Amino acid sequence: MKDFNITSNAQAIDPVCFSVLFPGGGDQFATIRLSGTGQQTTLCCIEINGRSSLPPAIPVRVFTDRWNNLYASEMKTGKIFIIFSLLAILIACIGLIGLVTFMTDKRTKRSA
Repeated sequence: MKDFNITSNAQAIDPVCFSVLFPGGGDQFATIRLSGTGQQTTLCCIEINGRSSLPPAIPVRVFTDRWNNLYASEMKTGKIFIIFSLLAILIACIGLIGLVTFMTDKRTKRSA
């Protein structure tokens, strides 16, 4: 497998070691992404179905915003970039309107 980053892309790629804690492979783990609504109901259904179909194991739930926090600074920088870009476009449009007004005023004074 090629190198991949488990942290932010701004950081160097660190060595990672994956080990299998249970005999039979690492297929005993599942990563589930939940939406913002109905998380408790979804978790209860997952636990009930997991207990009935899988061997007994201690379910470990980790709710962190770690992945979102990895790119928090990049998201802030992106928002600032968008704000300044819109400001530059607004200033350019105001300058264009001023130029059109100036040229129109100049042409109408000559013909009058």
